[in-house]
Amino acid sequence: MKKIRKEIDFAINDHLNDKTVYSIGSLTLMIGHVIYIVSFISLEVWPMVWFNVFSILFYVLMFVFNLKTTKYTQILMLETLEIMLHALLGLYYMGWEAGFMLFYVCDATLPFFGGFRKKAVPFIISFANIALFIMLRHTMYDWAAPFHINDPGVMKGLYLYNAVASFLIAVYISSYYIFIKEKMTTNMKRKNEHLQKLATIDPLTELFNRRAMMEYIKIIEKKAHTEHINYNICIADIDDFKMINDTYGHDAGDEVLRIISKIFVDEVPTEGYVCRWGGEEILFALPPSESDMAIIVAEKVRAKVAEREFDLDGQKIHVTMTFGVCRVRPDENYDSGISRADKRLYEGKRSGKNKVVAV
Repeated sequence: MKKIRKEIDFAINDHLNDKTVYSIGSLTLMIGHVIYIVSFISLEVWPMVWFNVFSILFYVLMFVFNLKTTKYTQILMLETLEIMLHALLGLYYMGWEAGFMLFYVCDATLPFFGGFRKKAVPFIISFANIALFIMLRHTMYDWAAPFHINDPGVMKGLYLYNAVASFLIAVYISSYYIFIKEKMTTNMKRKNEHLQKLATIDPLTELFNRRAMMEYIKIIEKKAHTEHINYNICIADIDDFKMINDTYGHDAGDEVLRIISKIFVDEVPTEGYVCRWGGEEILFALPPSESDMAIIVAEKVRAKVAEREFDLDGQKIHVTMTFGVCRVRPDENYDSGISRADKRLYEGKRSGKNKVVAV
C-alpha cells in the first residue's frame, strides 16, 4: 500500500507543477468574472460589466502566458493588481455593503507565493493592501455609491458571493502552499534515492558496487553464524579482457561487461547478491545453504557467456570467463572466504581459463 501511495504521489507531483497550478488559478479567476458579468448585467451596473469584460480578456491572456512562460512572479503581480483594482471599482460603484473590500484581505497573502528575489517585496505589497483597506474603510464606509442597490437581499447576496470568492482564493493559496511543501518533500525523496543509488550501484553494469556488496556479505555472514551453515562466494573474471579493450576499444569492452552483467542477474537467485568487484571482475554471494548452488550458478553463467556471440563494431567474437568458488564456513571471516575464492580463480586462469574451480 505504501508503495502504491508513493507512486501516486510521484505521479501527482510530476503533472501538478507550477505551470499547472498557476494556470488553474487564472482559469478559476476568469470563471469568477464571468459570474460577475451576469450579475452586473442583471443589476444594470454597466461600468462593472465593462471592467469585468476587460478582466476576462486579461485572465485569458494570463492563462496563455502561464502555458508559454515561466515568469510566474510577474503574472502573479499583475493578477494581484487586477484584484485590487476590481475591488476598488466595486467599492466605488456599489458601496461598502457589497463586500468588495474583503478581497484586500486575501490579496494581502498572494505576494508571498511570487518567488521574489528580494524578501522584503511581499511584505511591502501586503502592507500596501492593509493600508489601502484602512484608508478605504475611513473614506468610503458611508460613500454614496452611484449604483447602490436599495434591495437588502440583493446586497446581502452580493456580499456573500464576494465573501465566498475571497475565502476560495485564501483556500487556493493555502492549497498551493501544501503543493509546494509536498513537491519539495517528493524532490528531496527522489534526490535521496538517487544519491543512495549512486552510493550502491555501479553505473556501467548496474550491479551493486564493491562498497554495497561488503555490507550484504556481512549480512550473509551474520546469518551463517546464527544458523551454523556454510555460505558461498564466487569471484569471476573475463578472460583476456585487456585484449578486447586493446583490439576493439574501451566502449566495446564496456558493452561486453554490460551484457555479461545481465547474464549474472538472470542466473543468480533472487536471494543472492551480485556486484562489480573491480575492473572486469564480478562477485556474487549466496546465503547459507547445504547445497552447491554457487557451483551450479557459476557453470550456467560460464556456459552462457561462452555460447554468446558478441557483436563489436560488426565483428563477431566469443568471450569466456573463469570462476573461483568458495564455501565459507560459519566460523570463518568473509575476508578469508573472498581470498580463497580469489586464489581458486587464478588457479583456473593458470590451468587454461574458461572454467569453474571450486576445490
